[in-house]
Amino acid sequence: MEGKVPKRMSYPSVDQLQKALVQSVFHYATDKKKAAGRALGTLVEVITFYLLKSWDLQRFVAIERPLPEYSNEDITHNVEYSLHPSTPVAALDFAADNLPLSVTKLAKALMEKGIEIPSEQRKQHQLLSTQFVLRNACTIADEKDSRTFAFQHK
Repeated sequence: MEGKVPKRMSYPSVDQLQKALVQSVFHYATDKKKAAGRALGTLVEVITFYLLKSWDLQRFVAIERPLPEYSNEDITHNVEYSLHPSTPVAALDFAADNLPLSVTKLAKALMEKGIEIPSEQRKQHQLLSTQFVLRNACTIADEKDSRTFAFQHK
């Protein structure tokens, strides 16, 4: 161990970190512990997303998707992240002056490649806004057994 500094957490446990946040950051909140817990949860979500992205898995990541219960498909629970198989169907190019990249524009470009997205299944999202806000993915269509997403190509 000579010459090496042992790695230590600033707080001995996540509970201690949450207590510190309760006292120093969320002292004004009605439910201080809940506010601190949500903040820690958000931090974990952000770290998890960028870890998955660093592993080049962003094409397989669905964010905030409702997953059905095992025995009752009518009951769903939103999960922060889920991993799904993904098959590329088309690569599309758009000019920078063609913003925002909406589902309507994406569906029209897919139609030109022979891929039809029925209008009743289309969502109302944008992959890229006029302010250049880029989403990880944009749900184009939600069907019973499949979903169509748009992703930024590297």
